[in-house]
Amino acid sequence: MSTIIGSYKSITIRTINEIVGTGHCPVQIGQGNALPLREQKNFAWQPRFYEHIIRDEIELNKIREYIINNPLNWELDIENPERIKS
Repeated sequence: MSTIIGSYKSITIRTINEIVGTGHCPVQIGQGNALPLREQKNFAWQPRFYEHIIRDEIELNKIREYIINNPLNWELDIENPERIKS
């Protein structure tokens, strides 16, 4: 699995670097305006990952809920410099 993920990361980072070089590919950041990639910070993959086997529908639904809610929780996250303070 590590070889597959490593290959995927390598291919995508090369492609992104080619696109960044052209400056013609906008990216959406949060709910803001699309900005040219050349104005963005350098793209980097998270250095580590972990595999997880989804064993049943209950676990699958928990993961789906996390995927849906995680971006919504960003507004309250302490790492978000523009967070809504409660």
